Amino acid sequence: MKNIVSWLKIGFHLIINLQLIGSCNIPNCQRRYMMEFTIELTDEPGQLAEVTEAIAAGGANILGAAAIGKARPAVALVVDDEEATKASLDKINAKFSTNQLLLYTLQHRPGALAEFTRKIADANINLNSFYIMHMEETTAEIAFTVDNVKLVREMFEISN
Repeated sequence: MKNIVSWLKIGFHLIINLQLIGSCNIPNCQRRYMMEFTIELTDEPGQLAEVTEAIAAGGANILGAAAIGKARPAVALVVDDEEATKASLDKINAKFSTNQLLLYTLQHRPGALAEFTRKIADANINLNSFYIMHMEETTAEIAFTVDNVKLVREMFEISN
């Protein structure tokens, strides 16, 4: 982990599981804290893949992430009522845009996100935003936006 941390910079949030294999030998042991790493990326294909591959190679599993490829301060939200949210933002004259998220299920294991982002990067597709929405013991539900929706739908067999 120390080698990974030494080259990560500020700007992109990844929450990773820092419990190392064998570091807690007590039955039902749970860590009492987690570390958040804020990592600066450039807005080009492959940046997220490079970071997630390095983390997977270090044996850590990413537990949560939110990423926005924007150069200005912004917040990205996923809500359960789009119409009410639009109305609320219009009411306060907020400047906003909306993008349809693609949904996909990954295996919940180290390297799954790295493989997913590498496949996107190798197709020269830019990942614009990314969320881990829900995690189960064996799966992770993700939501994301890209600059080539049609190709990603074909690559991962995502229906409309």
